[in-house]
Formats: sequence, C-alpha cells, structure tokens
Amino acid sequence: MVATEEFREERTLNCLSGHEIDVQHLPEHLQMKASISSISKPKNPTVPGLIAPSVEASTDLYKKMMLEAEKQAIAAALRAAGDNRTIAAKMMGISRSQLYKKLSKFQSPASLEE
Repeated sequence: MVATEEFREERTLNCLSGHEIDVQHLPEHLQMKASISSISKPKNPTVPGLIAPSVEASTDLYKKMMLEAEKQAIAAALRAAGDNRTIAAKMMGISRSQLYKKLSKFQSPASLEE
C-alpha cells in the first residue's frame, strides 16, 4: 500500500512541467471534481472587509475596545473616590503618576464622562 502511494507521488512529480501541481496532473475522476469546485467557489474568498476581517482591522478593534474599557474603569474609580485622584489610583492598584498619564491619553477628565 505504501509503495503504491510512493509510486503515484513519483509519477506525479515526473509529470510536472514546473513546480506547481495543476488540475491536469490529477487523475480524471479528480479533475472533474476540481473543475466543478473551482466554478462554485471564488478564487479569493477572503476579500478584506467583506467576508473575513483583516488582522489589522481586528487589532484596531481590540485596541479601541481596550482603551474604552480602561476609560470606563478610570471613570468608575474616580466616581467611587469622589474625584480624588490619589484614592482612585490606589483603588486601581497604580501610582498617581500612572493615573495622570492615563488621563492625559484621554485628553481631559471630562472626556471620561462621555
């Protein structure tokens, strides 16, 4: 059984004119299936934005979601601390300077209320 498969592989390689296996190199019964499936399926099914989102779009969405979550966490901590930034930072487990850096990312504390 293994020898038969090896002979088929060798025969296929000997029949190839280039480095690619094409439909014409397949047995006839598989050629018909390949022809039918190539008609029914598009060559490039992953058109960006139509069928599958690109990796870059997924990464951008993830970053936006994480920023929004961080923004909401900071707003909640500030509300719970009565807008005392030192207490809010302690509640979040970060330093006051780290909280200020995060707040500057959002431009102003007022943007946290949006």
